[in-house]
Amino acid sequence: MKPFVLLAAIVFASLSAAAETPTDTRLTNLRNRIERGRITGELTTNESARLKTKLDTLKHKKARMEREGMTPEKTKELDRMIFMLERETDRMTHNLERK
Repeated sequence: MKPFVLLAAIVFASLSAAAETPTDTRLTNLRNRIERGRITGELTTNESARLKTKLDTLKHKKARMEREGMTPEKTKELDRMIFMLERETDRMTHNLERK
């Protein structure tokens, strides 16, 4: 019985990983970059909280778009919004005036 449970867990984990889209990967990487910036001191607590709030808002918009049905236009809009947040994160983590 135990080998079956272990095999089922492995299969489920591999299917879950395969289901992640490039957009999901970008959002996860962005969340990690924000957290890493807070830990290393590149971002203040307030800056990281503001970026996380924007990221959460973006995730909600993505979920709404997916519920309504993704179109090429919506995909392009979502990519643009993610890109803008990535740029903002980069600017904040490389802010020379604050350092």
